[in-house]
Amino acid sequence: MSYWKYNLLWHNLDFMHIEKNVCENTYGTLLEMEGKSKDNLQARKDLQEMNIRPDLHQQKKANDKYYLPPALYNMSKEEKQQFCMVLHDIKVPDGYSSNISKCVNVAQAKLSGLKSHDCHILMQQLLPVASRGLLPDDVTSILFDLCGYFRELNAKVLYIDDLEKLGANYNDVMPDGDDISSRIFYYDGAFSSSLSNKGKNRWSCLLSINVFCGKVPW
Repeated sequence: MSYWKYNLLWHNLDFMHIEKNVCENTYGTLLEMEGKSKDNLQARKDLQEMNIRPDLHQQKKANDKYYLPPALYNMSKEEKQQFCMVLHDIKVPDGYSSNISKCVNVAQAKLSGLKSHDCHILMQQLLPVASRGLLPDDVTSILFDLCGYFRELNAKVLYIDDLEKLGANYNDVMPDGDDISSRIFYYDGAFSSSLSNKGKNRWSCLLSINVFCGKVPW
């Protein structure tokens, strides 16, 4: 649309639902949950089509089935159960979140039934705790940065200087060239801010996050 660039508000996105989708894609991929994981055959075919990460390309077996080589973020069954055990046993103050333990199946290493606020708490506070010590440092550093990214954006007060720092630090989280071996998600964050009240003290901040799942250059 020709008038798009003249709109004061380019996007009107629901932050909580974006955060919920990213959270579900993250723990679904880490736990390799069927229907939730974005590391699947189609994603590996995309890697092959893009001619990157040959070590992760699918391998066709004699029975016409495919073998997917493990990636850095893949965990063993015991590690997945330990991840779930932390979430199952964690104690939080009353009213902080719902009873997340009811959404955790330790034996099957699965999470289900999480609401938007549960994913909000998981993404910003609990996910880094549960994954600590289970994943390589290259993976956890990216995961922690991603969680911190959402935590900063969801602050009650946002300052322009903080947004500019987030925009600069964002380049450290986003994959660059071939340096993508430990990236869990490739997402693009764009910031736009505009003055209101005749330039006095109030800023309106716009966040646009596009999550490209299923075509992730791990």
